[in-house]
Amino acid sequence: MFKHFGLSNYIMSNEFTTQFVLCQSDSEPFDVKELFSLGNNPKEVLEEFLKLELGYTPADGIDELRELIASKLYLSGKIKAENINIHGGGSNETIWTTTFSFLKPDDHVIVQSGYYFPLYEVPRARGCKITEWNAQLDGDKWEFSLDSLKRHLRKETKLLIVNHPHNPSGYQFTEDQKRSLVKFANDHNLILVADEIYRWSNHDGSKASPSISELGNNVISIGGLSKSFGLPGLRIGWVASRNLDYLSEISETKHYGSVCPSAPSQFLAAYALKHRDEIIKRNSKIYQSNLVLIREFFAKYGDYFKIDLPVSGTVGLVTLKKDKWAKFNSARDFCLLAKENGILIAPGDLFHVNNHPEYNWSFRVGYGRRNFPKNWGAFTDFIDRLLADNSIKGRL
Repeated sequence: MFKHFGLSNYIMSNEFTTQFVLCQSDSEPFDVKELFSLGNNPKEVLEEFLKLELGYTPADGIDELRELIASKLYLSGKIKAENINIHGGGSNETIWTTTFSFLKPDDHVIVQSGYYFPLYEVPRARGCKITEWNAQLDGDKWEFSLDSLKRHLRKETKLLIVNHPHNPSGYQFTEDQKRSLVKFANDHNLILVADEIYRWSNHDGSKASPSISELGNNVISIGGLSKSFGLPGLRIGWVASRNLDYLSEISETKHYGSVCPSAPSQFLAAYALKHRDEIIKRNSKIYQSNLVLIREFFAKYGDYFKIDLPVSGTVGLVTLKKDKWAKFNSARDFCLLAKENGILIAPGDLFHVNNHPEYNWSFRVGYGRRNFPKNWGAFTDFIDRLLADNSIKGRL
Protein backbone atom coordinates (compact mmCIF):
# COMPACT_ATOMS: atom_id res chain seq x y z
CA MET A 1 0.00 0.00 0.00
CA PHE A 2 1.11 3.53 -0.72
CA LYS A 3 1.67 5.90 2.16
CA HIS A 4 -0.05 9.27 2.46
CA PHE A 5 1.29 11.64 -0.24
CA GLY A 6 1.85 14.61 2.04
CA LEU A 7 2.92 17.23 -0.50
CA SER A 8 0.16 16.56 -3.02
CA ASN A 9 -2.52 16.42 -0.35
CA TYR A 10 -1.20 19.54 1.36
CA ILE A 11 -1.30 21.59 -1.84
CA MET A 12 -4.51 20.19 -3.29
CA SER A 13 -6.34 20.63 0.01
CA ASN A 14 -5.32 24.26 0.38
CA GLU A 15 -4.41 25.94 -2.91
CA PHE A 16 -7.99 26.73 -3.95
CA THR A 17 -9.02 28.04 -0.53
CA THR A 18 -5.90 30.03 0.40
CA GLN A 19 -5.63 33.57 -0.94
CA PHE A 20 -1.88 33.80 -1.54
CA VAL A 21 -0.27 30.62 -2.89
CA LEU A 22 3.53 30.49 -3.00
CA CYS A 23 4.26 26.76 -3.13
CA GLN A 24 3.37 25.99 -6.76
CA SER A 25 6.28 24.43 -8.61
CA ASP A 26 5.41 25.00 -12.26
CA SER A 27 5.93 27.85 -14.68
CA GLU A 28 2.96 30.06 -15.51
CA PRO A 29 0.48 27.73 -17.25
CA PHE A 30 -0.52 28.52 -20.81
CA ASP A 31 -4.09 28.65 -22.01
CA VAL A 32 -4.74 27.35 -25.51
CA LYS A 33 -5.21 30.83 -26.95
CA GLU A 34 -1.85 32.05 -25.65
CA LEU A 35 -0.14 28.87 -26.84
CA PHE A 36 -1.54 29.18 -30.37
CA SER A 37 -0.60 32.87 -30.46
CA LEU A 38 3.07 31.86 -30.50
CA GLY A 39 2.77 31.09 -34.20
CA ASN A 40 1.95 33.26 -37.19
CA ASN A 41 -1.30 31.51 -38.11
CA PRO A 42 -3.27 30.62 -34.96
CA LYS A 43 -6.52 30.19 -36.90
CA GLU A 44 -4.93 27.60 -39.18
CA VAL A 45 -3.53 25.73 -36.19
CA LEU A 46 -6.95 25.75 -34.55
CA GLU A 47 -8.55 24.36 -37.71
CA GLU A 48 -5.95 21.60 -37.81
CA PHE A 49 -6.58 20.84 -34.14
CA LEU A 50 -10.34 20.62 -34.68
CA LYS A 51 -9.82 18.00 -37.40
CA LEU A 52 -7.78 15.79 -35.08
CA GLU A 53 -9.01 12.21 -34.81
CA LEU A 54 -9.62 11.18 -31.21
CA GLY A 55 -8.47 7.61 -31.59
CA TYR A 56 -5.65 5.55 -30.12
CA THR A 57 -2.10 6.62 -30.90
CA PRO A 58 1.17 4.64 -31.09
CA ALA A 59 2.09 3.24 -27.68
CA ASP A 60 5.46 4.99 -27.55
CA GLY A 61 4.03 8.28 -28.84
CA ILE A 62 3.60 9.77 -32.28
CA ASP A 63 6.77 10.02 -34.36
CA GLU A 64 6.56 13.80 -34.75
CA LEU A 65 6.54 14.43 -31.01
CA ARG A 66 9.31 11.92 -30.29
CA GLU A 67 11.46 13.56 -32.95
CA LEU A 68 10.76 17.03 -31.55
CA ILE A 69 11.59 15.98 -27.98
CA ALA A 70 14.87 14.47 -29.15
CA SER A 71 15.93 17.35 -31.41
CA LYS A 72 14.70 20.27 -29.30
CA LEU A 73 15.57 19.08 -25.80
CA TYR A 74 18.54 16.67 -26.16
CA LEU A 75 21.02 18.67 -28.18
CA SER A 76 24.04 16.36 -28.32
CA GLY A 77 22.44 14.11 -30.92
CA LYS A 78 22.92 11.06 -28.69
CA ILE A 79 19.20 10.88 -27.87
CA LYS A 80 17.09 10.31 -30.97
CA ALA A 81 13.39 9.62 -31.52
CA GLU A 82 13.92 5.90 -30.96
CA ASN A 83 15.35 6.72 -27.52
CA ILE A 84 12.12 8.40 -26.35
CA ASN A 85 9.05 6.71 -24.86
CA ILE A 86 6.16 9.11 -24.25
CA HIS A 87 3.75 8.53 -21.37
CA GLY A 88 0.19 9.82 -21.16
CA GLY A 89 0.16 10.11 -17.38
CA GLY A 90 2.84 12.75 -17.05
CA SER A 91 6.21 12.21 -15.41
CA ASN A 92 4.39 10.60 -12.47
CA GLU A 93 3.60 7.60 -14.64
CA THR A 94 7.23 7.31 -15.74
CA ILE A 95 8.29 6.92 -12.09
CA TRP A 96 5.89 4.02 -11.73
CA THR A 97 6.82 2.30 -15.02
CA THR A 98 10.55 2.65 -14.38
CA THR A 99 10.31 1.34 -10.83
CA PHE A 100 8.17 -1.66 -11.71
CA SER A 101 10.30 -2.50 -14.75
CA PHE A 102 13.61 -2.82 -12.93
CA LEU A 103 12.94 -3.49 -9.26
CA LYS A 104 11.69 -6.44 -7.25
CA PRO A 105 10.97 -6.76 -3.52
CA ASP A 106 14.07 -6.53 -1.28
CA ASP A 107 16.13 -4.69 -3.87
CA HIS A 108 17.93 -1.62 -2.55
CA VAL A 109 17.51 1.90 -3.95
CA ILE A 110 19.43 5.09 -3.18
CA VAL A 111 17.29 8.23 -3.53
CA GLN A 112 18.59 11.79 -3.52
CA SER A 113 16.87 13.65 -0.66
CA GLY A 114 14.75 15.81 -0.53
CA TYR A 115 12.61 14.49 -3.27
CA TYR A 116 9.30 14.52 -5.01
CA PHE A 117 7.65 11.89 -2.84
CA PRO A 118 6.84 9.25 -5.53
CA LEU A 119 10.58 8.92 -6.24
CA TYR A 120 10.84 7.42 -2.75
CA GLU A 121 7.41 5.95 -2.17
CA VAL A 122 6.88 3.96 -5.39
CA PRO A 123 10.06 1.87 -4.85
CA ARG A 124 9.16 1.46 -1.17
CA ALA A 125 5.66 0.25 -2.05
CA ARG A 126 7.32 -2.19 -4.48
CA GLY A 127 8.96 -3.76 -1.42
CA CYS A 128 12.40 -2.22 -1.81
CA LYS A 129 14.77 -0.97 0.86
CA ILE A 130 15.45 2.75 0.52
CA THR A 131 18.43 4.84 1.61
CA GLU A 132 18.26 8.62 1.40
CA TRP A 133 21.28 10.46 0.02
CA ASN A 134 20.90 13.63 2.05
CA ALA A 135 21.82 17.18 1.19
CA GLN A 136 23.95 19.10 3.65
CA LEU A 137 23.61 22.84 4.20
CA ASP A 138 27.10 24.34 4.22
CA GLY A 139 26.53 27.95 5.24
CA ASP A 140 23.96 29.11 2.70
CA LYS A 141 24.84 26.42 0.13
CA TRP A 142 23.23 23.02 -0.37
CA GLU A 143 25.70 20.27 -1.24
CA PHE A 144 25.46 16.57 -2.13
CA SER A 145 28.67 14.74 -1.29
CA LEU A 146 29.66 11.96 -3.67
CA ASP A 147 31.74 10.47 -0.85
CA SER A 148 28.63 10.09 1.29
CA LEU A 149 26.82 8.54 -1.70
CA LYS A 150 29.46 5.81 -1.92
CA ARG A 151 28.85 4.87 1.71
CA HIS A 152 25.21 4.06 0.93
CA LEU A 153 26.05 1.37 -1.63
CA ARG A 154 25.02 -2.23 -0.89
CA LYS A 155 25.45 -5.43 -2.86
CA GLU A 156 21.68 -5.48 -3.53
CA THR A 157 21.54 -1.85 -4.74
CA LYS A 158 19.85 -1.70 -8.16
CA LEU A 159 18.82 1.93 -8.75
CA LEU A 160 20.27 5.34 -7.97
CA ILE A 161 17.56 8.02 -8.29
CA VAL A 162 18.50 11.70 -8.58
CA ASN A 163 16.61 14.89 -9.36
CA HIS A 164 18.36 17.53 -11.47
CA PRO A 165 17.69 20.45 -11.15
CA HIS A 166 16.71 19.51 -7.63
CA ASN A 167 13.28 19.92 -6.09
CA PRO A 168 12.97 21.52 -3.55
CA SER A 169 16.40 23.21 -3.24
CA GLY A 170 17.11 24.12 -6.87
CA TYR A 171 20.57 22.50 -6.55
CA GLN A 172 22.30 21.57 -9.81
CA PHE A 173 25.06 19.06 -10.36
CA THR A 174 28.10 20.34 -12.21
CA GLU A 175 29.07 18.64 -15.46
CA ASP A 176 31.89 16.84 -13.63
CA GLN A 177 29.47 15.66 -10.95
CA LYS A 178 27.06 14.33 -13.56
CA ARG A 179 29.83 12.35 -15.21
CA SER A 180 30.94 11.05 -11.81
CA LEU A 181 27.39 9.86 -11.09
CA VAL A 182 27.24 8.03 -14.42
CA LYS A 183 30.63 6.41 -13.78
CA PHE A 184 29.68 5.45 -10.21
CA ALA A 185 26.48 3.80 -11.42
CA ASN A 186 28.28 2.05 -14.27
CA ASP A 187 31.10 0.79 -12.03
CA HIS A 188 28.58 -0.79 -9.66
CA ASN A 189 26.13 -2.08 -12.27
CA LEU A 190 23.37 0.33 -11.24
CA ILE A 191 20.72 1.99 -13.34
CA LEU A 192 20.88 5.75 -12.82
CA VAL A 193 17.40 7.30 -12.97
CA ALA A 194 17.50 11.08 -13.38
CA ASP A 195 14.29 13.03 -12.85
CA GLU A 196 14.96 16.04 -15.08
CA ILE A 197 11.50 17.58 -15.10
CA TYR A 198 13.01 21.03 -14.35
CA ARG A 199 15.45 21.03 -17.28
CA TRP A 200 14.95 23.94 -19.67
CA SER A 201 14.19 26.43 -16.91
CA ASN A 202 17.47 28.36 -16.78
CA HIS A 203 16.74 31.77 -15.34
CA ASP A 204 18.76 33.57 -17.99
CA GLY A 205 16.84 31.87 -20.81
CA SER A 206 19.87 29.93 -22.03
CA LYS A 207 19.73 26.41 -23.41
CA ALA A 208 19.75 23.58 -20.88
CA SER A 209 22.94 21.74 -20.03
CA PRO A 210 23.19 18.16 -21.33
CA SER A 211 20.81 15.62 -19.92
CA ILE A 212 22.43 12.96 -17.77
CA SER A 213 20.95 10.43 -20.21
CA GLU A 214 23.24 11.82 -22.91
CA LEU A 215 26.31 10.84 -20.88
CA GLY A 216 25.98 7.07 -20.65
CA ASN A 217 24.09 3.91 -21.58
CA ASN A 218 23.13 3.08 -18.00
CA VAL A 219 20.88 6.13 -17.52
CA ILE A 220 17.14 6.72 -17.76
CA SER A 221 16.05 10.35 -17.88
CA ILE A 222 12.54 11.42 -16.88
CA GLY A 223 11.18 14.48 -18.66
CA GLY A 224 7.96 16.32 -19.23
CA LEU A 225 6.30 19.62 -20.09
CA SER A 226 4.71 20.39 -16.72
CA LYS A 227 7.33 22.50 -14.96
CA SER A 228 9.62 24.29 -17.41
CA PHE A 229 7.06 24.70 -20.20
CA GLY A 230 3.93 25.63 -18.25
CA LEU A 231 1.86 22.78 -19.71
CA PRO A 232 1.00 20.50 -16.76
CA GLY A 233 -2.54 19.91 -18.00
CA LEU A 234 -1.29 18.04 -21.07
CA ARG A 235 0.03 15.25 -18.82
CA ILE A 236 2.84 14.55 -21.28
CA GLY A 237 5.89 12.89 -19.77
CA TRP A 238 8.59 10.65 -21.20
CA VAL A 239 11.61 8.54 -20.51
CA ALA A 240 14.78 8.96 -22.54
CA SER A 241 17.64 6.48 -22.65
CA ARG A 242 20.42 5.43 -24.99
CA ASN A 243 19.74 1.88 -23.81
CA LEU A 244 16.95 0.48 -25.99
CA ASP A 245 16.61 -2.59 -23.76
CA TYR A 246 15.60 -0.30 -20.90
CA LEU A 247 12.96 1.33 -23.09
CA SER A 248 11.62 -2.05 -24.17
CA GLU A 249 11.11 -3.07 -20.53
CA ILE A 250 9.39 0.21 -19.71
CA SER A 251 7.16 -0.08 -22.76
CA GLU A 252 5.97 -3.50 -21.58
CA THR A 253 5.12 -2.12 -18.15
CA LYS A 254 3.30 0.88 -19.61
CA HIS A 255 0.71 -1.43 -21.17
CA TYR A 256 -0.70 -1.71 -17.64
CA GLY A 257 -0.89 2.08 -17.34
CA SER A 258 -1.86 4.74 -19.85
CA VAL A 259 -1.11 2.42 -22.83
CA CYS A 260 -0.70 5.42 -25.15
CA PRO A 261 -0.64 9.22 -24.84
CA SER A 262 -3.73 11.15 -25.92
CA ALA A 263 -3.89 12.61 -29.42
CA PRO A 264 -4.90 16.15 -28.34
CA SER A 265 -2.12 16.34 -25.75
CA GLN A 266 0.50 15.21 -28.25
CA PHE A 267 -0.71 17.72 -30.85
CA LEU A 268 -0.42 20.58 -28.36
CA ALA A 269 2.91 19.31 -27.03
CA ALA A 270 4.38 19.11 -30.53
CA TYR A 271 3.16 22.62 -31.29
CA ALA A 272 4.73 23.89 -28.06
CA LEU A 273 8.12 22.34 -28.82
CA LYS A 274 8.13 23.95 -32.26
CA HIS A 275 8.03 27.20 -30.30
CA ARG A 276 10.52 26.17 -27.63
CA ASP A 277 12.52 29.38 -27.77
CA GLU A 278 9.49 31.65 -27.41
CA ILE A 279 8.27 29.66 -24.40
CA ILE A 280 11.68 29.71 -22.72
CA LYS A 281 11.97 33.46 -23.31
CA ARG A 282 8.48 34.09 -21.89
CA ASN A 283 9.11 31.99 -18.80
CA SER A 284 12.61 33.33 -18.10
CA LYS A 285 11.24 36.88 -18.01
CA ILE A 286 8.82 35.80 -15.29
CA TYR A 287 11.60 34.10 -13.31
CA GLN A 288 13.91 37.09 -13.59
CA SER A 289 11.37 39.66 -12.44
CA ASN A 290 10.29 37.47 -9.53
CA LEU A 291 13.87 36.78 -8.47
CA VAL A 292 14.47 40.53 -8.15
CA LEU A 293 11.82 40.55 -5.42
CA ILE A 294 13.36 37.52 -3.73
CA ARG A 295 16.80 39.13 -3.67
CA GLU A 296 15.34 42.32 -2.22
CA PHE A 297 13.61 40.28 0.49
CA PHE A 298 16.82 38.54 1.54
CA ALA A 299 18.74 41.79 1.52
CA LYS A 300 16.23 43.06 4.09
CA TYR A 301 15.57 39.88 6.09
CA GLY A 302 18.90 38.07 5.82
CA ASP A 303 19.22 37.98 9.60
CA TYR A 304 16.12 35.76 9.78
CA PHE A 305 16.26 33.56 6.67
CA LYS A 306 18.78 32.12 4.23
CA ILE A 307 18.48 30.70 0.73
CA ASP A 308 20.83 29.10 -1.78
CA LEU A 309 19.40 30.99 -4.73
CA PRO A 310 19.13 28.64 -7.73
CA VAL A 311 20.16 29.47 -11.29
CA SER A 312 17.58 27.12 -12.79
CA GLY A 313 14.23 25.65 -11.90
CA THR A 314 11.11 27.22 -10.48
CA VAL A 315 11.52 26.50 -6.77
CA GLY A 316 13.84 27.40 -3.93
CA LEU A 317 14.23 26.27 -0.34
CA VAL A 318 14.15 28.98 2.33
CA THR A 319 15.69 28.09 5.70
CA LEU A 320 14.70 29.78 8.94
CA LYS A 321 17.58 30.78 11.19
CA LYS A 322 16.54 28.90 14.30
CA ASP A 323 18.02 31.34 16.79
CA LYS A 324 15.72 34.04 15.42
CA TRP A 325 12.57 31.92 15.56
CA ALA A 326 12.56 30.41 19.04
CA LYS A 327 8.78 30.77 19.14
CA PHE A 328 8.49 27.94 16.57
CA ASN A 329 9.36 24.26 16.93
CA SER A 330 9.93 23.77 13.19
CA ALA A 331 9.23 25.28 9.79
CA ARG A 332 5.91 23.43 9.76
CA ASP A 333 4.70 25.57 12.68
CA PHE A 334 5.81 28.65 10.76
CA CYS A 335 4.00 27.46 7.61
CA LEU A 336 0.80 26.68 9.51
CA LEU A 337 0.76 30.18 10.98
CA ALA A 338 1.32 31.61 7.50
CA LYS A 339 -1.62 29.54 6.23
CA GLU A 340 -3.85 30.90 8.99
CA ASN A 341 -2.96 34.32 7.61
CA GLY A 342 -3.84 33.42 4.02
CA ILE A 343 -0.40 32.41 2.71
CA LEU A 344 0.43 28.91 1.47
CA ILE A 345 4.06 27.75 1.56
CA ALA A 346 5.25 24.13 1.68
CA PRO A 347 7.15 22.95 4.79
CA GLY A 348 10.38 21.12 4.11
CA ASP A 349 9.33 17.99 6.00
CA LEU A 350 7.08 17.16 3.03
CA PHE A 351 10.19 16.39 0.96
CA HIS A 352 11.76 13.61 3.02
CA VAL A 353 10.79 10.67 5.21
CA ASN A 354 13.66 10.33 7.66
CA ASN A 355 14.40 13.16 10.06
CA HIS A 356 16.48 15.82 8.31
CA PRO A 357 17.20 18.87 10.50
CA GLU A 358 17.84 21.32 7.66
CA TYR A 359 14.63 20.42 5.83
CA ASN A 360 12.66 20.53 9.08
CA TRP A 361 13.60 24.20 9.35
CA SER A 362 12.97 25.05 5.70
CA PHE A 363 10.06 25.71 3.38
CA ARG A 364 9.69 25.68 -0.40
CA VAL A 365 8.58 28.63 -2.47
CA GLY A 366 7.81 28.66 -6.19
CA TYR A 367 8.54 31.71 -8.33
CA GLY A 368 7.35 30.64 -11.78
CA ARG A 369 3.95 32.37 -11.76
CA ARG A 370 2.85 35.84 -12.85
CA ASN A 371 0.96 36.38 -9.60
CA PHE A 372 4.13 35.90 -7.56
CA PRO A 373 4.65 39.65 -6.87
CA LYS A 374 1.21 39.97 -5.25
CA ASN A 375 1.63 36.77 -3.23
CA TRP A 376 5.20 37.55 -2.21
CA GLY A 377 4.09 41.01 -1.15
CA ALA A 378 1.52 39.42 1.15
CA PHE A 379 4.23 37.16 2.57
CA THR A 380 6.53 40.13 3.15
CA ASP A 381 3.74 41.95 4.96
CA PHE A 382 3.16 38.84 7.07
CA ILE A 383 6.84 38.79 8.06
CA ASP A 384 6.76 42.49 8.96
CA ARG A 385 3.75 41.94 11.20
CA LEU A 386 5.21 38.78 12.67
CA LEU A 387 8.47 40.48 13.60
CA ALA A 388 6.49 43.34 15.09
CA ASP A 389 4.29 40.76 16.84
CA ASN A 390 1.30 42.73 15.65
CA SER A 391 -2.01 41.79 13.99
CA ILE A 392 -1.10 38.14 13.49
CA LYS A 393 -3.82 35.53 13.51
CA GLY A 394 -3.24 32.22 15.25
CA ARG A 395 -0.96 31.08 18.00
CA LEU A 396 2.77 31.64 18.03
